[in-house]
Amino acid sequence: MTTNNDNNTMKLRASRVQMDGLDGDFACYVEHDAHWNGFACPWFTQEEAQRVIGAMHALGLLSECSQVLEAPGVVKEFVCKFAEPVDLEPWRFEGEEFAVLGRLFPVGNRGWCWSEVGGSVNPKWPLAINGIEDLRTLLVELKAFNQVYHFDDNPAEVVWLGDVRTFNDNEAALLRKLMKDCERFGGVWKMMEEERSQECHKLMGIAPPEPEEPEGAIPAPAHDPAAVFGVALSLHEAAAVKRYNVSEAYNGADEFMRQCMRVGEVFERWACANVDFDQLDDVWPYLLQDKFHEAVARLYGERWAVCGLREFSEFNCPMVAKALGLTMKGGA
Repeated sequence: MTTNNDNNTMKLRASRVQMDGLDGDFACYVEHDAHWNGFACPWFTQEEAQRVIGAMHALGLLSECSQVLEAPGVVKEFVCKFAEPVDLEPWRFEGEEFAVLGRLFPVGNRGWCWSEVGGSVNPKWPLAINGIEDLRTLLVELKAFNQVYHFDDNPAEVVWLGDVRTFNDNEAALLRKLMKDCERFGGVWKMMEEERSQECHKLMGIAPPEPEEPEGAIPAPAHDPAAVFGVALSLHEAAAVKRYNVSEAYNGADEFMRQCMRVGEVFERWACANVDFDQLDDVWPYLLQDKFHEAVARLYGERWAVCGLREFSEFNCPMVAKALGLTMKGGA
């Protein structure tokens, strides 16, 4: 059987797979967030495909196996025939070209019962964060696979986001370790302070910890829950008026409301540190309820202002504040 796929849009990640009856496991690239009857959909290099087919032939599972060469040493297609049932048509696995990865073969893809082994980590992830370049590398990869880490969520949601498994256990463990690395630099937000690439703002929920205040210092202004709710209400009401399908965009209306509240908390925390509230002519929570969505939509578009809230971070706050006509501390 030949598997046809759009290689321009397919997302692959490095992994290892196994199958009942075969000894050991095999290196491959599996289709991200794609399964066949619950089983993995792997793609193998030529060498690993030869190892898989050789192992199955050695066990007597295949009665015939051959390969069509495109050039000496370069396989175009593998042809495999199962020993039983004898009348089953041969499986044909034609190599397909992928950018960067080269030619891969879908041996048993969407036909054999492959299972991932433990959950492998994308080999392009850094093993440590030693500077902004390492962080950028990580974020680019997460963006490529539409993976989002919510720093302010329950740690269990590193692995699960609603009903969707975002990270396997090994990815989650490494990701937690990488975020701890960032603390050595003052946190992810600190590392991204001078970094303006879009990739460096794909991890949402980023917020600095409360700074330790020296003894005798005047306490910082407390966060206003009413202001947080004002932001959330502004976004929620806009979604109702525009009739956007927030359940589809956020895997449920509850997640959308959580994102509305998270945006409110991020902006309120930033505002308490940067906005000169003495210059306000309006009641702060009412101002946010009336104008926050409008300001965000004017900057980023109506749909983003409702369906793109996972991308909102402290990076966006200064621009939103300017759109709201707020005065910064120090007259900025």
